Amino acid sequence: MTAADVDEWLKARCFDPSAAEDMSDAGITPEMASAVTEAGSGGYVDTIGFKVANGDLEVEEARDLLGVI
Repeated sequence: MTAADVDEWLKARCFDPSAAEDMSDAGITPEMASAVTEAGSGGYVDTIGFKVANGDLEVEEARDLLGVI
């Protein structure tokens, strides 16, 4: 990842490099990961990037929410 890539993932509130890599490998862009959701565990609203990085949303769940094939 370049510094610009890291910046984009941080803007999506994804603070875990391995979570960002997993989402990227699954076809999820930082822009997509910026979407706000209540899905997942924890009962709070935040970005998909944050929820995946925090372990409250699985990458596959994120793909389903975003319609990524």
